[in-house]
Amino acid sequence: MRALQGELSESRYGAAVRLETSHDCSDDLAEYLLEHFNLSRQDLYQVNGPVNLNRLLEVYDLADRPDLKDPPFTPGVPRQLVKTSPFAAISKGDILLHHPFESFAPVVEFVYRAATNPSVVAIKQTLYRTTPDSPLIESLVFAAKAGKAGSNAMYT
Repeated sequence: MRALQGELSESRYGAAVRLETSHDCSDDLAEYLLEHFNLSRQDLYQVNGPVNLNRLLEVYDLADRPDLKDPPFTPGVPRQLVKTSPFAAISKGDILLHHPFESFAPVVEFVYRAATNPSVVAIKQTLYRTTPDSPLIESLVFAAKAGKAGSNAMYT
């Protein structure tokens, strides 16, 4: 697996092998792209429907044109959570976090404080789409080591 990881990262931006466009892409644009990527007409795949949007989004990261990009979005923190502990804020009432428009930091802090709080006996949570190096995972591992079993995680 380690040997393949090195190979895959090296070949990520290798030579193009196919061009996928929507079925209504103009011939001029298709020809331009085929020529630009040194592909033949048989390498062109016209799709009746949307093209792979994940691949299309990668183009954004490759373009070194800050003048064409919006400034990075910084999610906000609800006013109830500014300069107070999540436990104190929740004791006053429910708080709705609307992700990704509001920061995930209060959730991370809440789990961290629960993991380090001796009054908390268990943390029961299921996570989807996280990474092993997430600060949330660190808090859940700490909680498990402290005997606060019941934490679940699913990495994708």
